[in-house]
Amino acid sequence: MLGWTLPLPTAEQLNDEFGTAFVGHGYDDIDLALRVDRERQRMASLAHASQAAPTSVLWRRLELLGDLEYLRWLRRATSPASTPAALPTTAAQSPGPMPSDVQTMRVQWQADDRFDIRVRSHAITVDQPAEVGGDDLGPTPTELFVASLASCVGFYARRYLRRHHIDPAGLEVTTRFQMGVKPARVAVVEMEISLTAELPPDRRAGLLAQAAHCTVHNSITHTPDIAIRLASASSG
Repeated sequence: MLGWTLPLPTAEQLNDEFGTAFVGHGYDDIDLALRVDRERQRMASLAHASQAAPTSVLWRRLELLGDLEYLRWLRRATSPASTPAALPTTAAQSPGPMPSDVQTMRVQWQADDRFDIRVRSHAITVDQPAEVGGDDLGPTPTELFVASLASCVGFYARRYLRRHHIDPAGLEVTTRFQMGVKPARVAVVEMEISLTAELPPDRRAGLLAQAAHCTVHNSITHTPDIAIRLASASSG
């Protein structure tokens, strides 16, 4: 049978903030991550005074989990279980139609290897280095990918520091990455978080757990469904 669980970083964060005793599991021990719709769950919690407050354990748990719930196969300890059959595909597991809150960005070719990325009212130029035929007018898409991970880690670290009233002066995420081949990809990313002041020893594990649970990192460790298709040519 399947049992509900919490990722270890989430459990540690809740225990750190509320003095609870959640027992989490590492991502290697979690078998399924299902995308869920929280609307009814949040509405139901409003009917209970102990859960409705935004500062309650429940609301904080939902904030940390986002739209994912985690499950583990539970097996008898006395006899090794065979590999369970795959679950039937459900709406929560398949891409399906895009929800109404989907966000859109556009990548528009400008010239040579240069593209503009339009994100809401912002424009970001990507290019390639001169030695590979570009004009080096902006970072490469791969560099933006690593930069998004590093900045997301920085954002979550800052949020942790604010919650615990720790001065974020000098907060910096130094990032090094290495490429791999077959397939071409970012193979290694190393990040180091630094502050001007020394972080209290009892806050180090919590900050790292929070940083490791950032949205971009979650999107890498829990691979999103990606569909690439060719748009129909416009008529006229």
